Amino acid sequence: GYLRLGRAYLATGQSEAALGALRKAVDLNPYYWYNHDQLGLAFYRMGRNKEGLAEFKNAADSNPNNATEYNRIGATYFRMGRLQDSIEQFKKVIKLQPSADAYTNLGTAYFDLARYREAIVNFKKAAQMNDKNVLYMSNLAEAYKQAGQGDEAAKANAEAIRLAYEQLQVNPQDSATMGELAMCYAHQGELEKAAEFARRARTID
Repeated sequence: GYLRLGRAYLATGQSEAALGALRKAVDLNPYYWYNHDQLGLAFYRMGRNKEGLAEFKNAADSNPNNATEYNRIGATYFRMGRLQDSIEQFKKVIKLQPSADAYTNLGTAYFDLARYREAIVNFKKAAQMNDKNVLYMSNLAEAYKQAGQGDEAAKANAEAIRLAYEQLQVNPQDSATMGELAMCYAHQGELEKAAEFARRARTID
């Protein structure tokens, strides 16, 4: 009950009331990992990274085979600029529950460390696991570009653009895909098209 109340407060922007309810849930049962997870998620959404990290670690200690907690810990470390620590956590996620998102997260951490070849390996795995995702293909294109593999970058970027238009045929109001398409055009230097799709995306959302 307190968990649901806390989430309801959080959804309506009542941050302190949300934390109060979620802390009450933890106080009532500090041994249930999910209570710590939800309190940590509230802290994370408020930008209170250190407090969120402590709760995620508590959740992981109570439920060490739950890949979600290591992903949350990794994301928090990433946000804090502790990229090597985030890499260690994302590797745990992949070991427990490999997914396209997990490989993308690991690739992004490598990318931000300018370790582009390792980023390519992980972005490629993500794109292979979900070959319809524009973002995964766009990430791969940018990693190729930064690694100096221009031809491969162009191919991947063209594929990302093709996928974006394919998705927009299904849902012409998909603002997220429009934003990704804008980035694809920016990557290949077509800035007017990039700006146009960015504007269209912001008009929708």
